[in-house]
Order: sequence, then structure tokens, then C-alpha cells
Amino acid sequence: MKSTTSSAPQLQQKSKQLDFLPCCNSHLHLSDTAAEFICLHCNKALCTKCMKIEQHHNDHTLVDVHKWREHMQQRLALNLQQAKKRLAALEQEETKFHSIFSFYQEELAHNEQVLKNFFSSFVQLVQDASKHFLKELHEQHQERVKQVKQAFFTITDLIHAIKASEHLFNTCIKQNHDKFSLDQLTRLFTMLDHKIKVCIVFIF
Repeated sequence: MKSTTSSAPQLQQKSKQLDFLPCCNSHLHLSDTAAEFICLHCNKALCTKCMKIEQHHNDHTLVDVHKWREHMQQRLALNLQQAKKRLAALEQEETKFHSIFSFYQEELAHNEQVLKNFFSSFVQLVQDASKHFLKELHEQHQERVKQVKQAFFTITDLIHAIKASEHLFNTCIKQNHDKFSLDQLTRLFTMLDHKIKVCIVFIF
């Protein structure tokens, strides 16, 4: 009867695969060379050989690759905490935009009716002028709605980015990080780190 559980060598092999992070300088050596440090200043994974070649890293902040998971968790947790502090203000801005859209639409309907009533008593020449002014009114309306929509979509994108980043952080990096390789986690970390920083510094 075959056992369904993994053997010790298989578990060790899987652990090694998950903990493997390739050195970024693949042009200097084999592409499967394992990184031993992460340079936070250059955002590069480096092996000992590359550390000796690129000595400018000596003045940078380095993280041991075995502590990289913990560093990613702590850094993203801190950045997410800062980003989430903006959620209330962002959602408040989102509500304001909804109010602006409603106001614009009501104002458009009112102005349309005013213009239609004014021009309805005139002859064909004046009716042509009515169409012209209505068209101009719609163009002005569309232009300012377009401008506000751009800001609105930026706000909603920020809200979605913060919530999605939090979900990915909790699901992949905080809770199930041992199921992913360091290479996968590093790529996810780089994406999340950039996205969260954008959410923090964006000014609306």
C-alpha cells in the first residue's frame, strides 16, 4: 500500500525550492545561482560573488535572504497600515463625486428645459439657434463631467488598490507565504510595495 504523505527528502526538496531566490546578475554567472542578500537600496537579489564585484552595495542596507520573508511582511504591513488610514478620506471624496454627478445631471436637465421653453415659441431660425446652444451646453457638460470622472476614477482605483493589496498581503505573504517561492514572493512584494506607495503619496 502506497503512502500518500510526502517523504522527508521530498519535503526538504520542496522547502529548498520555496526558499530559492535567484541572483539578479545572471549575466555574471549561472542563472540558477542562489541569492544570499537583498539590497534594499538597489532592490536587487545578490549572491556573495556579486557582492564582491559590485562593492557599492557595501554602503547600502542589506537583508539576509533567510530573513526576506519576514522583512516583506513587516514592510508591507506598515505601508498597508499607512495606506488604510486614507480609506475614510478617499471614500468621503468618492461620495462627494457622486453628489457632483447628480448635481450636474439635475442642472443639465433644468437648463435643457429652460432653453427648450425659451426657443419653442420662435420660428425655424430661432429653433436652429436652440439646437446650437443645446449642443454647446452638452459639450460643456460632457467636458466638465469628463474632468471630474478622471479624478473620481483615480479615487476609486486607489480604494480598490488598497483593499486588493491588503487581501493579497493577508492571503499570500502573511498567511500562506510558506507555499510560495522566494522568487514569487519577491515579485509580489515588489508589485505591492510600489502600489501601496502610490496610494500613500497620491494627492487629490
